[in-house]
Amino acid sequence: MIFYPDFFKVGFQFKVDKDVYHYLTKVAAGEEHERRRGLCHRVVRAIVCIYGVHNVDGLRDVINEILSILKNSYDGQKNPPKIQKLKGMIREFEEELVWAHFGVRLKMYIICVWVSIRVIFLQNSPKRNAM
Repeated sequence: MIFYPDFFKVGFQFKVDKDVYHYLTKVAAGEEHERRRGLCHRVVRAIVCIYGVHNVDGLRDVINEILSILKNSYDGQKNPPKIQKLKGMIREFEEELVWAHFGVRLKMYIICVWVSIRVIFLQNSPKRNAM
């Protein structure tokens, strides 16, 4: 997924519904590894959206930074805003799984939410406000 040439520009926004259906299909098939893969795809898309990652090395660095912050924080500690946003997007993924399980089509809903999040985040970006 991350090796597609345009993934870090626009590609991460496409096929987000596939993450949901991949996850649910693998739950039904009892394939733990593939279920985890579906979740990982969604988390990578969220990280690219929130952190504005531009390449695989940047993605690796951001993941390591997130893991370091979470490992060094205590239970109940307030996380930085970007990690709060990431956690919220993971909760939204869980919500999408429930809706998809009951047969609600997600494609248009997901695209609208992701585009809205991206626009809001870019408008509130410190780099943008400094210009």
